[in-house]
Amino acid sequence: MNNLEEPLLKLLHLALLSTFWGLQIWYTFFTSLVMGYVLNRHTYGYVQSRLLPFYHRIGSACAFFSLIIFEMYHPHNPTCDKDTYQIFFLFACVMAATLNFHYFGAMTWEIMADMHRIEQCWGIDKNIFLSSSSEAYDKLSQSNPEYKRLSCQLRFYQWLSSLYPWFRVMMEAVLWLCCRKLLPHQPRALTRHTRCLSSCVGSPLGASPVHAIGTSPLLASRLFQPSNLREGIVGRTGEITCKSQRLMLLGGLIHPSNPGCYYYLPAAVRAMEKLVRLIDQEMQGIGGQKLDMPSLCAAELWRRSERWDLMGSELFRLKDRHGAEYCLGPTHEEAVTELLASQGTLSYRQLPLLLYQVTRKFRDEPKPKFGLLRGREFYMKDMYSFDTSEEAAHLTYQAVCQAYTRLFARLGLHCVQVQADTGKIGGKLSHEFQLPAEIGEDRLLICGNCAFSANMETIEPGKTDCPQCHKGTLTESKGIEVGHTFYLGTKYSHIFNASHYNAQNKPVLAEMGCFGLGVTRILAAAIEVFSTTDAVRWPGLLAPYQVCVLPPKRGSKTEQLTSLAEELCHSLGKSMKGEVVLDDRTQLTIGKRLKDASRLGYPYVIVVGQSAAKEQPLFEVCCQQSGKTQFLSRDGLMDLLSQVETV
Repeated sequence: MNNLEEPLLKLLHLALLSTFWGLQIWYTFFTSLVMGYVLNRHTYGYVQSRLLPFYHRIGSACAFFSLIIFEMYHPHNPTCDKDTYQIFFLFACVMAATLNFHYFGAMTWEIMADMHRIEQCWGIDKNIFLSSSSEAYDKLSQSNPEYKRLSCQLRFYQWLSSLYPWFRVMMEAVLWLCCRKLLPHQPRALTRHTRCLSSCVGSPLGASPVHAIGTSPLLASRLFQPSNLREGIVGRTGEITCKSQRLMLLGGLIHPSNPGCYYYLPAAVRAMEKLVRLIDQEMQGIGGQKLDMPSLCAAELWRRSERWDLMGSELFRLKDRHGAEYCLGPTHEEAVTELLASQGTLSYRQLPLLLYQVTRKFRDEPKPKFGLLRGREFYMKDMYSFDTSEEAAHLTYQAVCQAYTRLFARLGLHCVQVQADTGKIGGKLSHEFQLPAEIGEDRLLICGNCAFSANMETIEPGKTDCPQCHKGTLTESKGIEVGHTFYLGTKYSHIFNASHYNAQNKPVLAEMGCFGLGVTRILAAAIEVFSTTDAVRWPGLLAPYQVCVLPPKRGSKTEQLTSLAEELCHSLGKSMKGEVVLDDRTQLTIGKRLKDASRLGYPYVIVVGQSAAKEQPLFEVCCQQSGKTQFLSRDGLMDLLSQVETV
């Protein structure tokens, strides 16, 4: 059913329910008032005694069938207070109508019959359709105490019966408010409780995460993750050059836009946001301050550093309408140094200063490949340091390298810090952080006897002896560069005159360093080394969602356990906000959904199946990282997931 039609259809059903068995109540009430003023009392009783049974039968039949139809189209869940109150109000209205007709109606007819007999004895019934005068009835009441008692009793019962329409008004108002609060609805794949839950997707990179409202789980049917897990990617196999690219395309993490550029879909954005939060923790832990610099960089800055020509065709260049030249920044040494120089001369007490950003970078790769590992547009963390002296700059350099090492350790990535060439960025010292992998484009030489390692570019061709220990033999391996550090000295501060006053109050050029981390490259590299051939495996801290709960298939013998799965998600959401997904695609078997969950890489998949139907429910828990499956009680499951670290 269309998501927008569902709430409107429910309101329509409520309106019909109210109309079919409520209209006759209002009709009775108002016609009673009219006939009471127009007809004599005996005629009034005579007409009502014929009409009321008819009203009752029609109204009861309409109420009965309307409630059945309403419940068939809108099955309620006892765990949802809104649905429980709603059904209670509907039931209360039906019971009140039945009580009104069976009890007060019967008593009214009986009193009318007794009064009719007395009126016949006095001869009033002869003018039954002619007289509307109340004088005869008043004289009869004064002369016959029994008739007076019956008249008072009749008025009392009529007053009680007339209260029912106002009771219905109150019930209608409450029902309307309940329905208003149920909007907007979720797809009708599970029970009403789940449809009342709301979802969220990723927020802009670097921003605070947007979690689900309250403790509600996310619904798999609502996630924008256009995966092709069972369809393959026929016709595009020639474009796929590595495992991570294939798995990210199949799993709906990225979508190709143009060569070297991709759409980052919500699940990938969530993973990147988590990685950025980890980077923020480590960079701010050593004193880093986050800023954001323009991607559009003036050509004049790059010409001053002589990199406008040095970068060659790798630089994306453009002109504005006035003919001014710009480039899309692949890095920001010129921009950040000019920013610092524009602030005037700083005091040595303000240093070291570490400024960093996480932004998109651009590089005109001649032949983009390997998905996010080598593209034309990518996310990068670049930090720039300003120190008072060369010795202080080296201390900062070591602090950043140690922060990188801690970051990769938290991610479970066994990266190697290798000696590297300074390249087009320049400087006096450089190291790369390489993740060993078969598809790596860098060639590394690693000593088996000591901690020495280097990019092959920095070693004399054909040399196999270790230059550090002079004992070990250098062995070659491949690696993916995920980080790079540079000690720049005064290369840029000299050009842009970025200086500070030292303790002797003399201006001194700042000693600089720059430090990069490939955010999207780390993400893709982690998938490359952790994943199996056909299933994504994440570093635990980067998984977009930590838990996926699989309720029973719709129409199966254990379908009644659906509410248990929903309640479990609700409980888990209290401690793992935004990390729990409920796979509500119950038209699929548990086996197919379990296979999908494995391929998408949820660290923990919980199956609510046959074992959960026992007196002491057991939940099947699949741990994707270890490949183990275990059956846990609710308390055991909560204890296991309470140990999961999230960022």
